[in-house]
Amino acid sequence: MEEHFILCEYEDVTCAACDEEMQRRLLQTHTASECRNRIVQCEYCDKAYQFWLTETHKGGECTRFPLDCPQECGVLEIPREEVESHVKDDCTMTMVVCLTRELDVPSMIKGRDLKAHLEVSSE
Repeated sequence: MEEHFILCEYEDVTCAACDEEMQRRLLQTHTASECRNRIVQCEYCDKAYQFWLTETHKGGECTRFPLDCPQECGVLEIPREEVESHVKDDCTMTMVVCLTRELDVPSMIKGRDLKAHLEVSSE
């Protein structure tokens, strides 16, 4: 009888991670997929963190979390750590300076339009 109480699936137990009480039969599912303090691994950067920190991690901490170009050039899912470089070096919507030789006046133009602009300016 004492052994039954030790192993009874309906006995109340406490989750070691969050101190929530539940029946022993529910503990395994709770710790694997319900506990807010369970450890999960980021699918983008492989860092481990507590589940309740998911929004914080993906919202700013994860350097590999995919973001769309903030200038809406159409490039999608750029790792967060590469967005600045994309905007600076590759984004066709970034404004660049064009110094036309004839006027010596700097003008701002979108990178995607620069080639056509230079062709027109050189005619």
